[in-house]
Amino acid sequence: MNKLAQQVLGIEPSEKKDVFAQETSVGEDTLREYHFRNERKKQDEKWLKENKGAILKGLSELGKRKADWGGFRASYSTPDKSHFDKEKVIEFLESKYSHRIYEDIIQAVKVVDEDVLAEYVESGEIDLEALKAYAWVEKYDAPRLTVSVVKE
Repeated sequence: MNKLAQQVLGIEPSEKKDVFAQETSVGEDTLREYHFRNERKKQDEKWLKENKGAILKGLSELGKRKADWGGFRASYSTPDKSHFDKEKVIEFLESKYSHRIYEDIIQAVKVVDEDVLAEYVESGEIDLEALKAYAWVEKYDAPRLTVSVVKE
């Protein structure tokens, strides 16, 4: 097979070059180190996931979002991704309000003009609580935990 490859590549048999050798700037040492670091990272991520719950539980038991244990401070936040469901807003406006208000707010391509909607809400012509009850979607991301060293 080596001889055939040499003929295809036009290599003289006297050169005795290994045509299957890979020439690259990356060597086995780099691949080995990458593999071991990646495996260690997986183990670390598993440990962090398992212990995050314990830290969040400890903060919950204290009734706090931030607390110090010895020389370390733990805190968490819960990102709020709540929003109005645009399709439900459109349905709400179609069913509850006059054609004039609906047309002012909804553009021809059925997009909510939020500035005009806000004007109607501020003027009291649209009931914000009714709109919120109909079209508000509450959504929270997973808590984000931060642990840092307490600076003296």
